[in-house]
Amino acid sequence: MARRWAIASTTGLLMSWPVLILLALLLVVVVILSSSGGPAAFTPPPPTPTNYSCTIAAGPAPAATTGAHAAAGDYGGVTLTSDQVAAAATITGVTQQMRLTRRAAAIAIAVAMQESTLNPQAVNGPFLGLFQQAADPTSGLYTAYDRTDAAGSSRMFLEQLVARVPNYDTDPRSNWELGEVVQESGLGQNVARWQATAESLAAILYSGVPPDQADTVCTTDTAGAGTEFDPGNIITDAVFYNTTAMTIDHVRDFISTKGAGCTRTWCLKNLRVSFPDQPADQYCQAIPARTAVDAAEALSLFSTACGINPQVMLVTLQKESGLVTRTDPSEQTYQAAWGWHCPDTGPGGSANCDPAHAGFFNQGYGMAKQWARYRVDPGKYNYHPGQSTTILWNVAESGCGGAPVTIQNQATASLYNYTPYQPNAASLAAYPGTGDACSAYGNRNFFRLFIEYFGSTGGGRPTSVAVSANGPDVVVPNNNFVDQTLAGKTIKAPTAAVAQGLAAGFSALGLPYVWGGGGSGAGPNNGCVRGGGDNNSCGTEIGFDCSGLTAYVLAHAGVASMPGDSGSQRAGGTPVPWDQGQPGDIVGFPGHVAVYLGTVSGQRYILEASWVGTPIHIVPLTRTDYDDVLHRYWSSDSGAA
Repeated sequence: MARRWAIASTTGLLMSWPVLILLALLLVVVVILSSSGGPAAFTPPPPTPTNYSCTIAAGPAPAATTGAHAAAGDYGGVTLTSDQVAAAATITGVTQQMRLTRRAAAIAIAVAMQESTLNPQAVNGPFLGLFQQAADPTSGLYTAYDRTDAAGSSRMFLEQLVARVPNYDTDPRSNWELGEVVQESGLGQNVARWQATAESLAAILYSGVPPDQADTVCTTDTAGAGTEFDPGNIITDAVFYNTTAMTIDHVRDFISTKGAGCTRTWCLKNLRVSFPDQPADQYCQAIPARTAVDAAEALSLFSTACGINPQVMLVTLQKESGLVTRTDPSEQTYQAAWGWHCPDTGPGGSANCDPAHAGFFNQGYGMAKQWARYRVDPGKYNYHPGQSTTILWNVAESGCGGAPVTIQNQATASLYNYTPYQPNAASLAAYPGTGDACSAYGNRNFFRLFIEYFGSTGGGRPTSVAVSANGPDVVVPNNNFVDQTLAGKTIKAPTAAVAQGLAAGFSALGLPYVWGGGGSGAGPNNGCVRGGGDNNSCGTEIGFDCSGLTAYVLAHAGVASMPGDSGSQRAGGTPVPWDQGQPGDIVGFPGHVAVYLGTVSGQRYILEASWVGTPIHIVPLTRTDYDDVLHRYWSSDSGAA
């Protein structure tokens, strides 16, 4: 059983200037080695799968884009040359051309300052330009424009920002964190030092207010990777037990790159491990004895022997002890490296580690075999796939209680057998920091770290994103939660305000039905205020119930207030005959409401949150017990009735 805390902060320590200088020297060495056939430790990772698909209206050719002008001088305490200011002006000009906000410009300028000191011609091996972008011919990432062209590289960075963080302008995370979502460098926190400079530049260079992003449409591709924590599906079996996900060389390169800032004898990349023969048993294949092998080889051997993805082992190591990125390790650090045999049985539920299982090999091989035990002998443990059970928020001594979870697979069951707590809403909102007194972090950190390091866990749930409307027109997303007859088609709403409301509703596609979720126009929540703990309210699932979704849509359509439950919504508004119905009207049923989307090819469609276990979706209206009139709360004059 692992310690519930594991590592709360997962982004690593801020690096000192001497460490940055050392990292730069290491990068030069790697580039030289790569050019002569040596190890390419800094090979750019493939783009992390996302749920976002955004189309941004094309503007003038990137090279023609310029921003406002400013002189060389001091900006936020940093002295910049005229060339640096000119590069920042180009970034800002592209930002405005793409109809993005000043915050986008500040994010991009800060990242470019960190990556290249605002030098469009910067070259470091495969990394070029303002943002040190590495082209990926397979995926097409960073191939659309010349990376050493300031405007072209800026556009590619900003396209990725909008694609990966569509609601970037209101995202509560720091600017450097949003920049790191694009860069995936593992060193994004270093961008924070340039934030004052970037904001000062953006304030001067960004002129006027951008128009509404009427021609930017972002949708959720729910066939892609989930990015929100799902307590019932943290990671899939296919990913958890994929022993071929990394070769020994891949593990070695990963450890070297993530540990570049560590210079001590006990750094993970410098560790040498010896161990005797390990015989085969029902859990793991035999492992021959090894002498003075590095951590990468040892970890790869016991991962493969026990049928566990090496990525799982690396992420568990980081979330338990931080050893992947730690810059101050000692011999003592490895005593509980994976948190194995460290049950929460100490005073007040603290970790109580058994010294007989201390050390890198004992911990690592023991951890890999423990993952295998959960799979081979599931009946011996508390949590199993298909089981619906209460998972605690924190140790029992905390008195915080828990919430029901339906465990969808063996891998997720194994994580709960090892760390039997789920993150509460405060924990999830605070990542990578701390939540409240009832927060636990182990499984939260496992999920987030895996995505940060390796991409999708195969689990999680789709992130709801903004879907913008162009006047009265709104494009229906094309994903698994939309009837394919309507997917990708354009709905013409009666007013631009109603179109904005429908776009808001479409952004919730794929979210779970949560009893009591939303309410009075509020966004998705766990339904505790309205649901009072009934059905699946007051748990970790965040979503809407039927009346919460309809109220959310109409609030975004400009309706000032809405009745708070389905019965009241059916009893209110203006009754409208079906042959005069418009998108944005409410369809009423006994005990249920949905948003009317109009008729396509003779078929009526609705957007609805139907019931527990069914995600929010767009479907044909097939029920026959609907009310004989529609219920209208919007008006053609103001958008609000």
